[in-house]
This record gives sequence, C-alpha cells and structure tokens, in this order.
Amino acid sequence: MAKNTFGNASIGGDGIINQGGANVRQTFNQAESPETAAAEHARRLSLLEEARREQADVDRSIFVVYGRDTAVNNAVFQLLRNLDLKPLEWEKLVRGSRDGRMTPILGDVVINAPRLAAAAVVILTPEDAVMLHPELRKPREDAFELHPTLQPRPNVLVELGIVLGVYPERTLILEFGELRPIADLGGFNSVRFQQSTNLVDALRKVAGRLQQAGLPVDDAGSAWLDPKPFQNLKAYRRKPVV
Repeated sequence: MAKNTFGNASIGGDGIINQGGANVRQTFNQAESPETAAAEHARRLSLLEEARREQADVDRSIFVVYGRDTAVNNAVFQLLRNLDLKPLEWEKLVRGSRDGRMTPILGDVVINAPRLAAAAVVILTPEDAVMLHPELRKPREDAFELHPTLQPRPNVLVELGIVLGVYPERTLILEFGELRPIADLGGFNSVRFQQSTNLVDALRKVAGRLQQAGLPVDDAGSAWLDPKPFQNLKAYRRKPVV
C-alpha cells in the first residue's frame, strides 16, 4: 500500500495518519466527481446563508423585562415591532436557566442571552407601594423614605440588575409614571414617559437610543410614531393606596 511521508508524519493509502506512533483516521476524497464537489459547495453555501439569517435574527432581537402593567407592556412591544425589531420575553430565558431551581443560574443567563438577542429593554412601571421602616430612618431623610411610594415589582428590579450585567452598553430603561428613585440608575440609558411628556419626542428618543446601541431599527414608516398606545396610561396617574 502506497504511503506518503511528510517529516515524521506519514499518510497511508487507507487514510490513516501516523505521527510519532499515534494513528489518526482521516477521510480523503481523492477522486471527488464534479457533481459531488458542486453538491458540497451548494451545501456549504446553504449553511452559510442559514448562519447569516440566524445572525440577522439575533441582531434584530431584543429582550424585554416587564412587570404587571399590561397596557404599558403591550404599547412597548408594539413599538418595538413597528421598528422592525423582535421583542423577546426575558422571563423565558430566566426560566430556562433555572434548571429546576428557584433562582436562575446567573452564569447560564449571562452566557446564553447574547446568543439570542443583541440588546435589552427594561420597562419600569409603578406597581409596589414601599417606604423605609420608621425604625431605620435617619435625620433628614428624603420625602420618599417617609411615605409610601411606588416602585417596580422586585423581580423586575432583580432582572434589571442581571440585564445590566449582560448588556451594560445595550440596555434601554423605560420609566413610566412617578417612580421611587433608584439612585444607582442615574448614569444609565433611560427614557421617561409621564402624563405631560411629549410622546412623539419620547418615541423618537427610544428609536434613536436603540440605533445607538447598534440595532437595525427601521424608522422609515410612521406607525412607530403613533402616540395613541402611550396616551392616558393608568401608570401616569397611579398613586399609593393609603
């Protein structure tokens, strides 16, 4: 049987590479027909095109963290779709990373998220009434520490922290209504919606911030500038129940 020798490596006619006494089987197509070569080329092109489509889908996908305010959530999801983006529910990723546990495996979330979406939007709506317990107050506390104020659900705040760890430069925070201040969010990318907000300007800000984050925003049409879904939301007027 013929054998080709390259330095200390040899390739036998049976397709076995021998190097330093170790045999490794290697398959060779020494007499590949033009038809076979064309079929293989077509297969590789198909795989490449599929990979491109999948990457384009990821580039358009954006995770959304949200609470219980359905009206706000629906308005934001529709806005993202009108910008030709693909909103995904962050909670689905978190549930998939729990692996039967009560809490998600943070490492899995951090690893898997960028493979599925290019950025994240976090919706903060006034839902839970909270205040600092009187026993823990200090002199000259801020007013919001002395009386019940509204904040997002705890799970939203926890997931906000995870999202900022995964997408520190590609997270957009949308604040609705009057919210208890969160000091550590001062330097992050956010857009605020209130009763007095110029909604068209706010929607333009959202589209612009998403473009700055590298998302392929399609703002050629006008449907995404429709302010109606964001008008007169109960979140703007919601107050703590005393």
